[in-house]
Amino acid sequence: MGLARLVAIFMLALGLYLLGQDASAMLSGTGGAPQPLEAVWRRLDPTSLYAAQTFVERHLSPDLWDGSIALLLKLPAWLVPLGLGLGLLTLDVFAQRRAPKRG
Repeated sequence: MGLARLVAIFMLALGLYLLGQDASAMLSGTGGAPQPLEAVWRRLDPTSLYAAQTFVERHLSPDLWDGSIALLLKLPAWLVPLGLGLGLLTLDVFAQRRAPKRG
């Protein structure tokens, strides 16, 4: 099993965990809308969110943060890791099919 597949499985598990948290909150009546990724990241480690924003704006481009990353952070927290995991898993499956057979 390759590294890409392990990362994909981890991302899928994380996405499903976050989806379960949102579903549980909605069913119990304690939560209305799904939590955005920014809220989850801010709750876990607010200084790293600020550091990531500062790094991107200073060393890459302020437009990259405002135009792309800020939009991703507004998506439901479960959608980003689930989408990344599915994408990585799909790429890994196609790479395995194209790889020459050994032995």
